[in-house]
Amino acid sequence: MIAKNGLLTSGVVEAARVIVEANKEAGQEADVVALLTDVYETLKYKFEETAALVMKGALNFAQELMKYFTAEDLEEGSGTNVALAKVQLMMREEFEREGGVSKAMLAKYLDEVLPVMDQQDARIQEQLMESMDTEAAAKVVQIMMQRTKERMQIEFLRDTASRM
Repeated sequence: MIAKNGLLTSGVVEAARVIVEANKEAGQEADVVALLTDVYETLKYKFEETAALVMKGALNFAQELMKYFTAEDLEEGSGTNVALAKVQLMMREEFEREGGVSKAMLAKYLDEVLPVMDQQDARIQEQLMESMDTEAAAKVVQIMMQRTKERMQIEFLRDTASRM
């Protein structure tokens, strides 16, 4: 219940760990330390489980949003583009919905995606440099162009979530 209501935070888990350590150092009875350790492990497990579900929700929501607009829509500008306005409305509704993805979680997920994309892009560029075959090089260039468009979409979603 604590995890579902958002009361289980990393601070609560850390406090439980500190209590376990303090009781170990104080020479508390082994059965008390074992009980406290079990409570800590349960809290830690539930926190990680809840965080994983929230992160999966943010992933699914971001993927859904990306279906509704393209990098070309971004080039037109957000002031006049209907697709971008729709995405912004969808985001606002999701953020306001009880149990919906939060702005902070979506922005956090998207912030974590970008460095991973950077690493992947570096590997793709290495493949491009190593490729002597014109056809293979053309495929790699096409992949890089698509990834640039995806990066633009991700940055738009992240920036929009941060501004809301």
